[in-house]
Amino acid sequence: MVLLLWILYGIGFSLVGVKQAIFLAILCGILETVPFVGNLTGSILTILLTIAQGGSSNMVLGIIVVYGVVQFTQSYLIEPLIVGAEVNINPLFTILAIVIGEAVWGIPGMIVALPVLGIIKIICDHVDSLKPYGFLIGKIDEEESSLLDRLKDTFSKK
Repeated sequence: MVLLLWILYGIGFSLVGVKQAIFLAILCGILETVPFVGNLTGSILTILLTIAQGGSSNMVLGIIVVYGVVQFTQSYLIEPLIVGAEVNINPLFTILAIVIGEAVWGIPGMIVALPVLGIIKIICDHVDSLKPYGFLIGKIDEEESSLLDRLKDTFSKK
């Protein structure tokens, strides 16, 4: 996923004319792994570095457009194709997991917190005695197909 983000950001920043486009693309892709604040931090750093290097307001606007397009592409095209059916987690538990992860392991804990919570939820959903906990963590898994499956179904119908 991060590799695809590097490519998308690299192409976008190069088209806008950002100096060190590849470096900033790699930085932004890595920062995307930090939940909630990674993409904001990456966009602010890119904009500030572009302004510091004498970038115009059109370049700043271009960077904002690149971020919008990449975020849309990531959220609605790449993630559904790669991840498939998502694990729906309650926002309260998401925040708690990130706070607890940061308290226990710092920044790496914040990065690992959501995948660990997702694993816990999946386990709870599949063990009968733990299903109430899985329900508290998030919605019960519904048989929702991935975007790729829905596209295949759409085009295979006659």
